[in-house]
Amino acid sequence: MSKSDTERSNRPGVGFVGCCLPRPCGIATFTYDLVESVASISGKPQSFLIAAVNDRREGYSYPNRVKVEIQCDEVFDYTLAAEYLNEFCSVVCLQHEFGIFGLPWGANVLQLLRGLRRPLVVTCHTVPIDPDPDQREVFREVVDLADRLVVMNRRAVDFLQALYGARYSKIAYIRHGIHDVPFSEPPVKKKSFGVEGPVLLTFGLLNRNKGIEYMVEAMAAIVRERPDVTYVIAGATHPRIVEVEGESYRRSLKGKAKRLGLENNVRFIDEFFELSDLMGYLAETDVFVAPYLNLDQMTSGALSYAAGAGKAVVATPFLHAKELLADGRGRLVPARCSLALARHVLDLLSDKRQTDAMRRRAYNHTRSMVWRHVAREYLDVFESVGRRPPLTLPLSQPVAAVKTPTTYAGRPSK
Repeated sequence: MSKSDTERSNRPGVGFVGCCLPRPCGIATFTYDLVESVASISGKPQSFLIAAVNDRREGYSYPNRVKVEIQCDEVFDYTLAAEYLNEFCSVVCLQHEFGIFGLPWGANVLQLLRGLRRPLVVTCHTVPIDPDPDQREVFREVVDLADRLVVMNRRAVDFLQALYGARYSKIAYIRHGIHDVPFSEPPVKKKSFGVEGPVLLTFGLLNRNKGIEYMVEAMAAIVRERPDVTYVIAGATHPRIVEVEGESYRRSLKGKAKRLGLENNVRFIDEFFELSDLMGYLAETDVFVAPYLNLDQMTSGALSYAAGAGKAVVATPFLHAKELLADGRGRLVPARCSLALARHVLDLLSDKRQTDAMRRRAYNHTRSMVWRHVAREYLDVFESVGRRPPLTLPLSQPVAAVKTPTTYAGRPSK
């Protein structure tokens, strides 16, 4: 190894690959929060950079920490990004989700991973339980190329071993990060929503897997007993859904609310929220509702935020909800069951003592999920993999050299 290679391998910097704010995406929010939290507690905030994956040609007005932009459907951008990360980082952390890297099952990202010579940590936002053969092949290679795999659900540890051949020693369990907010009582008058009385909230990028139509149906039963209840559906439609079907799902939800005579009790806020707005909405929420239909969902940022803010939660038994809401930290109801949703919401609204006890259990349980603690766990993982010397074997495909930190893959970042 040359002297320059030795110097570069000793650098403390970590390069994060994934979506980044202001791109409207849950992975973008997670990536931004993780990087800023790690940088904040590391004492070396300039040692962390982001390679952001774009879903549109014009990109986004990214923060300065974004040094590389990758067009999701441009294979050569991934090649250039790998060489950039080899040159200026000692560890790479990939935020892996199948829908953000282009090609079926995000196979483009393999071009980047095959070109890396630095230790690789992969945060697995999804671990498929019943993959089709192509998805299994793509994810199996991601698993094989990683030095460490981070999961946010204990069941994912089992699935990685059983379905994808991952060694137990290769897997780290680190829960989804949350922002540290005080435990507080929701006010009677909800200034953010302009209403008085209980507020039920579902937030996040809108798509049909959210199961919101069942909660809208539940509102018909809820308002017969509590006409002062407002159900807020907050969030823009997922950009990929807009490309395929426009706003048809939102229109169907509004149509259902109108047919049930719920125009005054069901409200839609069509925005991708800044953190401060989201935390403000949560502070005024009485019950957070997650009526999701995909019961294999391993993690949910929205659920994590709601439990971390000490909210009463009613959710279907998807994998993350079963883990996070266990031991009386929330209510689980069958999927596609409006009557169960209505019954549990009304029960929580009518019994303040049990609701407050449940909220306190959830809040106390999530204190170890505050971002500063999660960031420390990630730093420990980075330190452990960083001891591996960089690979020096020739790459399987030629990679263009990157000479300076101001040379970008794909297109200069704004």
